[in-house]
Amino acid sequence: MDWKYTDLGCKLGGSLNEARKKGPGHGFPRAEPRECLGVDRQESYRRKVERAGYAFCCADLPRFDWPAAEVYLAWNFLEHLRDLDEAKAVLGKMLDHSRQGVWLLLPSFEEGDRRQLRDAGFDFPWAAWSHHQAQLQRKHVVEVASKHSRLCRIVAKGAWPFRSSRGLLRITETAGPRRFEPTVYGAWEVRLYLTGRQSP
Repeated sequence: MDWKYTDLGCKLGGSLNEARKKGPGHGFPRAEPRECLGVDRQESYRRKVERAGYAFCCADLPRFDWPAAEVYLAWNFLEHLRDLDEAKAVLGKMLDHSRQGVWLLLPSFEEGDRRQLRDAGFDFPWAAWSHHQAQLQRKHVVEVASKHSRLCRIVAKGAWPFRSSRGLLRITETAGPRRFEPTVYGAWEVRLYLTGRQSP
């Protein structure tokens, strides 16, 4: 079956809920729950995802059957893969098997965002988490997408703005609460739009 949305690392289906609501406003399709597939390696999520009306596939990426979908989602997922090369390979597969586009939410590992925080004595909370091994940045997304013959455009916007140091990881003892001007983005939402149609 071809899906409207296929969500990698779906957990309990929250991203599918949001994508169905916000997708049409971004030029992505309207979809009923039964037209969406959630993918996760945790079988324990199946019951709640299916109860919400979505199909569920238990799979450990990058080993996956890669069904066709109008849009592939990876919200806060790619950074959990083994390394940057694996994340880029999975993004390439998402582009190959999507008809309309790919929608990403990426924790900000951008050099400028990191530098502004580190200069102030702070870092993002996830910088200390060992399971963020694939530190994918917008430049890596562009690198992968530029090799795809059907890429139409990329739209990137900052998300989760940090206006103050509240909630950030303190990396020096002298760092105290402060505000950030300009705002530092904790994540980036990136939408890749494809043109034409192809069969995977």
